[in-house]
Amino acid sequence: MSEAEKGQVNATAAESYEAFFVPALFAEPARKAVGAANLKPGSKVLDVACGTGVVARAASGVVGAEHVSGVDLNPVMLAVARAKAPDVSWHEAPAEKLPFADVSFDAVFCQFGLMFFEDRAAALREMWRVLRPGGVLAVAVWDKVETSP
Repeated sequence: MSEAEKGQVNATAAESYEAFFVPALFAEPARKAVGAANLKPGSKVLDVACGTGVVARAASGVVGAEHVSGVDLNPVMLAVARAKAPDVSWHEAPAEKLPFADVSFDAVFCQFGLMFFEDRAAALREMWRVLRPGGVLAVAVWDKVETSP
């Protein structure tokens, strides 16, 4: 399989993720998390392990797309995110090394990504590092803490 064919398989997977999994599994938790954060227009928001950007899109409806950033390691997922929300700032980077200055965001979200990180503690430290004092850090995982290593 050529590199172009591999990219197409990944693009198809990302598009399928957006078309099927986002509405079925991820959109409602994203809306609930954003609602619970009590964001205000103009708040700076980061979506870590954003995938196709479901949390970033939900937040942009509250704070404005120009105040939202999403970061993910997968360039194909980011391509779908960019197509869905071109005014959000999208970045390709690992959660363990976020490309942002200290205390840059009022809210940091990570929806169903933590369990996939190579170094969960480092990723959490990075999320905390970029969060402003008094900001909101919201991390969602699949199950209760006792069953989510």
